[in-house]
Amino acid sequence: MIPRSPVFRDLLERYCCSHPIEYATVYMFFISLAILLKKSVGLIGENSSLKRDTLPTAQFSGSNLAIPVAEKLQEHVGSQSSRWRSSIWGHRLQDIIHYLRGKQSPEGLDDHLRYLADMAADRIHSSYALVRTITWGIPILGFLGTVIGITLAISNVTPEQLDQSLDQVTRGLGVAFDTTALSLSLSLVMVFITFVVEGAEQQVLTRTEELVMHQIGTLFSSRKSESPLVQAEADAAALLV
Repeated sequence: MIPRSPVFRDLLERYCCSHPIEYATVYMFFISLAILLKKSVGLIGENSSLKRDTLPTAQFSGSNLAIPVAEKLQEHVGSQSSRWRSSIWGHRLQDIIHYLRGKQSPEGLDDHLRYLADMAADRIHSSYALVRTITWGIPILGFLGTVIGITLAISNVTPEQLDQSLDQVTRGLGVAFDTTALSLSLSLVMVFITFVVEGAEQQVLTRTEELVMHQIGTLFSSRKSESPLVQAEADAAALLV
């Protein structure tokens, strides 16, 4: 597509199509850019899931709240679309439902939520592994092009025929400097794009944790203990007031 570009054709051909290393650099750049673009499109759905969704406000009481809360959450999850269920927020609620049904008790739910938050953060960090590898690999390709270009320039120097070999020497130096300039420029662009996309994904994860802490906690807020000692303390406090 680059040789058919309607604008900056000569400049693009020089920096992108003059050497196989330039082809490899551009390929790696667009692979990384496609990954980040896919993530950016997915963040639109993640944000809409967080903005539009509100958990049921019903509260439950009794000795065992896990099963009714799990059923209420499952009813809420089942009413949503498949795209919503595949979001971070949807996966988090489904994990909570599985925990409540398996444990059959809300005990230890706070620790489990922290565990899920850590796992989600690690999952997001690992999803950028290829992008980070490409971001570091592009400058290495540029330096490799520098070495190859200087090697070509030196190998083509013929003192006896300096005028005739000067063109090949300058061509080798052009490969050296052009590949370096291309790789450093694309690497710099990738660093900033990755910073923006990863920051936006971290914000989605932070908002998810806030919603979990606030909305899941309200479902258990009306739980009352069956212990007579706790009830006696409550009665004594009421009389004192």
